[in-house]
Amino acid sequence: MRLKPVIGLLLGLLILGTGDRLSAQTFKISGTAGTYGEVYKMQGREARRDPTRGQVYIRPVVTVFNMSFPFEIMVSTEETRFRQPFNRFGINPRWRWMTFHAGDFNARVNSYISGVHIRGGGIDLEPKFLHINIMAGRSQKAVPNSYFKRNLWAVQMGIGRRTGTHWSVALLHAADDSTSIAATDDLTPQENLLLTTEFELRLFRGKFRIGAEGAGSLHSLDERSAALDTLAEDQIPQQYQGLFNKISSIFTPRLSTRADYSYKVATALRLRRANFQIRYAWFGPGFMSFGVPYLVNDRTQFNANSRVQIIPRKVTLSVRFNSYHDNLRDNKGVTNSRNYWQTGLNLRPLETLGMNLSYGRGTRIKEDSMRVTFEGTRMASELWKKFLLFGRRQTVRLAYSYQNSKQWRGEYDATNATLRLDSEWSSKLRGGISAGTALTTFQGQKVQVSIFGLQFRHQGFRRKLATSFSTSFRNGKGYHSLSSQLSSRLRLTRADGVRLAFRRLDYIRPSGTFHESIASISVDHRF
Repeated sequence: MRLKPVIGLLLGLLILGTGDRLSAQTFKISGTAGTYGEVYKMQGREARRDPTRGQVYIRPVVTVFNMSFPFEIMVSTEETRFRQPFNRFGINPRWRWMTFHAGDFNARVNSYISGVHIRGGGIDLEPKFLHINIMAGRSQKAVPNSYFKRNLWAVQMGIGRRTGTHWSVALLHAADDSTSIAATDDLTPQENLLLTTEFELRLFRGKFRIGAEGAGSLHSLDERSAALDTLAEDQIPQQYQGLFNKISSIFTPRLSTRADYSYKVATALRLRRANFQIRYAWFGPGFMSFGVPYLVNDRTQFNANSRVQIIPRKVTLSVRFNSYHDNLRDNKGVTNSRNYWQTGLNLRPLETLGMNLSYGRGTRIKEDSMRVTFEGTRMASELWKKFLLFGRRQTVRLAYSYQNSKQWRGEYDATNATLRLDSEWSSKLRGGISAGTALTTFQGQKVQVSIFGLQFRHQGFRRKLATSFSTSFRNGKGYHSLSSQLSSRLRLTRADGVRLAFRRLDYIRPSGTFHESIASISVDHRF
């Protein structure tokens, strides 16, 4: 990315900002800028990240005649060994009900088109009870032997405010550039066409909500595969010829094209002392959306949650249930199913005394040539008590949990117990100390680990300096580990701050020892 035009633009804006031709009510520059540096060192094993890393960012917001122009510039010097380098520049001016995007921005239309990074342009319009989104650009950079260059455009039109009752439809098209890199048998250029619709009804000031989303997709696994010939087109019923011709003008149906759909339904009820939520989602095995960074298809999920205050601030009951199932059309060799439910009870008979109880049970079934069932149970409890010691607030917590899992390889048990004391030592210093043990049993083999922890937080210089420290020591059979972290932030002025951080992990065992250290510094400024 060429930085000279960007730097020149920023300098021009700063010069204008120092001039007196425009008043403060007409022209204003604000925003944030900062830098981050990191040093990494690993001894005894292969490093997990770059030895050094640096980053500089500027996020100015230029306001002219009450119209805002947010910019974003980010430059990073990271080696490709661990992650791809990225340099970003984006401007997103807003004026009344209009928002414009230029450069780098993230698409946010609905759950099927959300989170994907785009380098291009777009516009969001929300006049009164309408909302319109148009965007286009590059959503994927070409990387040899990894990714093709991918271009994407999307359009959405809807009625109603997004925060209230609304309905919308959206169309997305994304295609790989087959000439950007060399294709292989495992790496092929692909194309995706997606049509989505969304509806949500909100009543009683948002206390009751019910909504549904649906999407249909066409996904070509290989753009080099043959397009549907005239014989295939002749086999399409006459009443669908018009639809086929319209689709063909945007998307080329091929022999590798798969068509499938997905839908989601959800409802929620919020009362004074109770909340209820239900969600269900279906993703067909051939469904695909290039409008999200990551998608798992061929699955169905059901989630239900409820929380009821039986006695306000004294007794609260919660229930949760999750269900998962894949291989929806039984065309794969393996099918996975998972069901899990959990109930919890929070008791607080006094303001200084409370108890949390929970019980959960789940099953997982894997079916291929044989049926394998996994069963798991988890119970947990926590008792806490608040009191005063030398006029300072103290809280002692006793936690216990037990987990049991049964599978074809054997039975697994895990028991954890922890005693923790949180103390207020002064108006500026707070901290805690903990001690616990973990015992696991698998196929008759027992492994016990002792865990000790210490944490504190301090504020000084009239709350301008905040420092925190934590360390955890684990003593197990055949190994010892010590993990520590120290961070400190100093507020130099109302607009400037400096943060220092250091992390260290020491792992010691007879077969091998390693030490990992990370030190970083960051500076930020608001203007």
